[in-house]
Amino acid sequence: MFLICRFWLIYCETPSDVVSMATKLYSEAIVVPFMANFVVFAKRRAENEAQLRVFCMTDDKMDKTLECQERFREIARSRDVEVLPPVHFV
Repeated sequence: MFLICRFWLIYCETPSDVVSMATKLYSEAIVVPFMANFVVFAKRRAENEAQLRVFCMTDDKMDKTLECQERFREIARSRDVEVLPPVHFV
């Protein structure tokens, strides 16, 4: 059995802040990224008016989107990109 350890060097002028800084660093380090792509939908409302919607999608099930039901057209799609979920600190 192998044990993998990670160590970080933290420079902190006030020793009382070390625990909170280490906790924040650890919280950011354990966030798991996921693959997604960005899709742009468009629908013309009038000759000089249109509506655009941009989504970050994690699956390819376009038929389940509200935009397909509302007859929006897909006008652009990104390649797969790695996305990190936001980290919120208290």
